[in-house]
Amino acid sequence: MRIAIISNLSKKGSTLTGRILPLAQKLAKQHEVHILHLKERQQPESPKSKNDSLNYHIIGSEPFMRAPSGKKRLSGILLILNMLSSAIRGAWVLIRLKPDVIVLSKPLPAGTLSTSAARHFNSPRIILDVDDFELSANKLTSLASRAAIHWSQRHATKIADEIVTASPFLQDHFKQLSPEKHTPRLIPTGLDLPASFHLQQSIYNS
Repeated sequence: MRIAIISNLSKKGSTLTGRILPLAQKLAKQHEVHILHLKERQQPESPKSKNDSLNYHIIGSEPFMRAPSGKKRLSGILLILNMLSSAIRGAWVLIRLKPDVIVLSKPLPAGTLSTSAARHFNSPRIILDVDDFELSANKLTSLASRAAIHWSQRHATKIADEIVTASPFLQDHFKQLSPEKHTPRLIPTGLDLPASFHLQQSIYNS
């Protein structure tokens, strides 16, 4: 089975390092696993370890600059171009890979657009994995940005075959978004064996 996991973070992002990559390494023992991710701005990409069985694909750059005072987010046309570039490159990689399963890590616009486009070419099973309430986690001040994330969250819910959440709050929230379609699974970050078992169930469930 070919599994593609698309993320809106760099490989150093907390969700990838703490939640996605440990599971992906387990799945890679039996399946072909691809990680689509962003790269840090102004930083060279770290080389792949010889013991790493995952396949990595850079689909864009983080939509912010890192500084000693914190993250400086792109805005306006630069943010839109960054998002569209990542969405197009992500969709192209997914279409080329033709995965049996796509795991959308976080319902953010670029990943949602990539996944939405790719599903028309290969009809993969789509699993939405949510570990944050993105409207508050991203500290957005722009109404347009908030509207984009709100749309992305609802559209990702619509196209997903199954939803996995990291907390009871998120489980209830996504249940309310689509009560007739989904009963989200609860998999807290850091629960190694249960998380591996339940998300593999989600992947294999047809």
